[in-house]
Amino acid sequence: MRFYFNNSSLFKSYFKKNTKIMPQKLISIGMAVLNEERWLSQALDSVLAQDYQNIEVIICDNLSTDRTAEIAGEYVKKDSRVKYFLNKERVSSFKNYSLTFKHSSGEYFMFCGGHDLMEKNYVSSCADILDREPEVVLAYSLYDYIDGDGRIIFSHSYTVNTQNMGIVLRVHNLFLTSLKSQPFSGLMRSDILRKINFIKNFKNVLNDDVIFLFQLSLAGEFVQIPQKLFYFRM
Repeated sequence: MRFYFNNSSLFKSYFKKNTKIMPQKLISIGMAVLNEERWLSQALDSVLAQDYQNIEVIICDNLSTDRTAEIAGEYVKKDSRVKYFLNKERVSSFKNYSLTFKHSSGEYFMFCGGHDLMEKNYVSSCADILDREPEVVLAYSLYDYIDGDGRIIFSHSYTVNTQNMGIVLRVHNLFLTSLKSQPFSGLMRSDILRKINFIKNFKNVLNDDVIFLFQLSLAGEFVQIPQKLFYFRM
């Protein structure tokens, strides 16, 4: 059966009644911080300005001695999406990142440093890939490294893109590029992180973030967005 609408208002009415708007999945963004008073506001503003609004920001403070707790507290008061946790003892950087995941509840999850920045469409661009590609477990973008004043130091030129690869090729590709690329701040599936026992299997060893990425690559594919949407502060 075909429908012909000569009246645009009638078409809009029909479309509105018969189109279901799917709610956005909750996305958790883990921010592990230690003495980030200089850049924390910039990092949080960058995250909260995302065009993807259904997010929660999990801040785990590794016993900062500056104004980090005070700044985080101000954001908790003015935006209900921000949650702050103070560690009982100081732990390694990667362990602190793992604690942000422990406190999260989103269907998707990503890490963000308390000094890093992202374009306003970074989260939505990554989420779109995970929504469309069930085999992809991590989506991230090209990125630049910036200095303390936000000036670009150098641009990323390596790629970890393992889409449509088998397990052996995925691991091989990651082995060749893992120390030269930074997919660590990509968007990941929370159920996969739980499946690989991300927190339980954590080991405080050198390059623990690389070991984590190898575990994740065994579970599925990585995809890189060919646009610069993220900025790592050095």
